[in-house]
Amino acid sequence: MKEKLTLREPKIILVEGLDDVKFFRALLKYLNIKNFQIIEVEGKNNFKTVLKIISQEVVNKLVSVIVCIRDADNNFSGAFLSIKNSLKDSKLPFPDKANTFNNVNDIKTGVYVLPANQETGMIEDLCMQTIDKDKKDCIEKYYNCLNIEVKNKSKSTIQIYLATQEPLTNSLGNASQEGIWNFNHECFAELKTFLENLK
Repeated sequence: MKEKLTLREPKIILVEGLDDVKFFRALLKYLNIKNFQIIEVEGKNNFKTVLKIISQEVVNKLVSVIVCIRDADNNFSGAFLSIKNSLKDSKLPFPDKANTFNNVNDIKTGVYVLPANQETGMIEDLCMQTIDKDKKDCIEKYYNCLNIEVKNKSKSTIQIYLATQEPLTNSLGNASQEGIWNFNHECFAELKTFLENLK
């Protein structure tokens, strides 16, 4: 962590990066969920370190809910197991499966692995589901026209799509705050149901 971690709310949500912070701030506002603090752990490998710090505040009764949200990347089960073990090592309750909560001794913990449903991928893959098929096909033709293979197609596709939107934004997180992602889309249903546990 770049700065000393200061906890201000009883409900703590840990996410990987700044885009995630902005995305979930917008989604939680849309769901009218309050009294939470979103913390950027600065990369998937840092959940364990931050959870150990937070576990001390659980002892002091300053925290009652801890939610960890990360990308599946190439291994959905592995991503969940990594967070589960980090909670366990910090002597915190942990759910037995992804996208659920566990409540022990008045401490509730939840783990959500994006995009959802045992899929590999990341938050970009979730948001891409809101883009019309015709538009995604056009973006695919653009890749073919340039005859290139991009390293991270999901991130690149999001950037290309955002370059066509108003207002113009340069990141998934900023697009969330500008209302570009349709939170009514069915692809967000499971995530919204999970987050309703924070009310």
